[in-house]
Amino acid sequence: ATKLHVSVGTTEFDLMSARHYEDVVLGLGARGYVGNAAWRADALYTFLEAGKNYLSLAANVDYSWTWFDHNVYGLVEYFHNGIGDNDYGKAIEKPEISERLDRGEMFVIGRDYLGAEIQEELHPLINIYLTLIINLHDPSGLLQPRMSWDATQDLKVIVGLTSDWGDSSSEFGGFRLGDSGLRVPSGHKFFIWALYYF
Repeated sequence: ATKLHVSVGTTEFDLMSARHYEDVVLGLGARGYVGNAAWRADALYTFLEAGKNYLSLAANVDYSWTWFDHNVYGLVEYFHNGIGDNDYGKAIEKPEISERLDRGEMFVIGRDYLGAEIQEELHPLINIYLTLIINLHDPSGLLQPRMSWDATQDLKVIVGLTSDWGDSSSEFGGFRLGDSGLRVPSGHKFFIWALYYF
């Protein structure tokens, strides 16, 4: 991979190229400020070995402020998944999508999404978060409240819930796999992570 980083005033630009597995990837990114808010925009063009090239885009704005003496941070983001397909049952069978899901490179299979997150520092050691992701074509989505607690200098505990919503033919609400009759279900997931640093 190669990367070129250039600053022009308060705006920063990145130009990159990479070989990722068998694919060639070119990227362009920029970030800057509008008042007290920060913005970012990134575009990636991927040349697939199989010849099906695609463009992906992400743009977001974030802002932090103080509310009732608590630090608060929020962001809004748009994501265009150029390799995605809104026929979810067939999309998940495509090698170019299933391989990326298996490798953890992406976790959505549709095309366009809106995301938002808000974080509040209740205490210097305790933060709460609320994340929302919406598929703009269904619509369906997921909501994820969670809490992070720095229990000791070396131990962090994260507790949360992921709740999917949408109708029975939507990405997050559940959909059928091709002609198999099998369904990818939606649902609610509870998680707890303990991270120990040494």
